[in-house]
Amino acid sequence: MVSHSPLSVARDAIAASGYRHNEVAAYLGIDAPKLSKSLSGVRRFSQTELERLAELTGVDVKALRPSPKEGHATPN
Repeated sequence: MVSHSPLSVARDAIAASGYRHNEVAAYLGIDAPKLSKSLSGVRRFSQTELERLAELTGVDVKALRPSPKEGHATPN
């Protein structure tokens, strides 16, 4: 079984959605640089942002949540 990180799932979901990053950022209520930082692991997505991303892309929100043992980024 291949395990994908939540960040790669998010990046793949956005790419598959056909939306541009600035459109996704606007939908999430953040600016494009924050989206880029979130997708690179420098910034964490908030719970609301994850839910909206799942809603927009059709991906299960559970696939977008980092597991407790994953330690990318510092909390908001």
